[in-house]
Amino acid sequence: MNDLPTTSSFLRPRLVVFATFALLAACSSGDPAGPGEDASGATDDHGEGTGQIAEGFSGGTVADAAASTCGTASVKGLSFQIIEEGNCIEPGAFSPLTLPANATAGSGVFLFIQKPARDKLQSIVKANPGKSLTINSMLRTAAQQYLLYNWYQTGRCGISLAAKPGNSNHESGLAIDVQEYSSWRSIFEGNGFRWLGASDPWHYDWVGAGAKDHRGLDVLAFQRLWNRNNPNDKIAEDGSWGPATESRMRKSPAGGFAVGAVCNAAPPEPTCQAVFSDICGSAHQPAIEWMAKEGLSSGCGGGKFCPDETVSRAQMAAFLTAALDLPPGPDAFTDDEGSIHEDAINAVAAAGITTGCGGTNYCPDAQVTREQMATFLVRAFKLDASGEDLFTDDETSIHEADINALGAAGVTSGCGGTNYCPVSPVTRGQMATFLHRAMQ
Repeated sequence: MNDLPTTSSFLRPRLVVFATFALLAACSSGDPAGPGEDASGATDDHGEGTGQIAEGFSGGTVADAAASTCGTASVKGLSFQIIEEGNCIEPGAFSPLTLPANATAGSGVFLFIQKPARDKLQSIVKANPGKSLTINSMLRTAAQQYLLYNWYQTGRCGISLAAKPGNSNHESGLAIDVQEYSSWRSIFEGNGFRWLGASDPWHYDWVGAGAKDHRGLDVLAFQRLWNRNNPNDKIAEDGSWGPATESRMRKSPAGGFAVGAVCNAAPPEPTCQAVFSDICGSAHQPAIEWMAKEGLSSGCGGGKFCPDETVSRAQMAAFLTAALDLPPGPDAFTDDEGSIHEDAINAVAAAGITTGCGGTNYCPDAQVTREQMATFLVRAFKLDASGEDLFTDDETSIHEADINALGAAGVTSGCGGTNYCPVSPVTRGQMATFLHRAMQ
């Protein structure tokens, strides 16, 4: 989502090398380019996106990156931390490669490979100064692989095949894709690299001295990073990709954790001190802290705010009633009897902010969508709904005018590019940011 605070607290990666992963595209060498298959048998599409941060993406969680970008560069901060942590666990597993003068790589290639392979590769390229080498792909982290697998599952971004995180050859620290694969084949095969074959002709794996398949190391590195930054929500550090690891990957900051890699030292506790225990590192933390300070929310219980949970229509009424200090109103609906938010629902109805969901119903337990939220806020804050058309995916929405009004007021910039994602649900964290901006 793009409904994030203007100022981001994401860390700059400690490794300053190259940006994230490349798009494998055909070059002028005559060698064709296309998808292939991992040595493990897991199919893995190489056409993984542009390697650029998609327009409109300004940070957030990995899930946000999956939903609103088509480039693995959107998780480069977290990916650098995974590489660093992996090298803390297995020194030399992901060693940075310095290219000789006759070798090139796209700006989106992660130039990391395990140390013995790195040393041999530099040696053979330097020994053949008259031959050009173009590297199309090398290392891929679990965060990047999650994006590819998500896009494959959801039919987004043109990804027709992708392996689950932890299973791709490009997570092993052994893999390299070479554009001029045919002219280098005999040299590579004579120096410890194995050609994968006609199914993926660009792909070589290091099988020489010291070769070790590090698949799963990136998953373990991520698990350690998560646990270090979330001591109250730890997961197993087993290097296996499963539901628990996947759910934490979705929640993780794409730009990297507050506490990064730690080698040979006791993991430090996160330095974040927040009014709610579950908002440290959230892009919505400043807005949530503001809400607590203003007495607009006491959280969801147990000292937590539950920033990733969706907002119900009843909770929306409570947020607006508190923010606007609305007076009580008469009983307006028949389906909110017994709701702890009934008074707030009646208050927003009396203020003309809602007319319910049909008849005498309010539908208090239904999720608030982004288009409904626009109408709630436009009515609540009396925003001008006569502005220009700002988004391309709301043309059939009855809330289009209110969506444009919210954009014109600077409360939202959409969910990526020219999209608003009108039917997507609103989370409690996003609602805090919306309210904060509207109140400002």
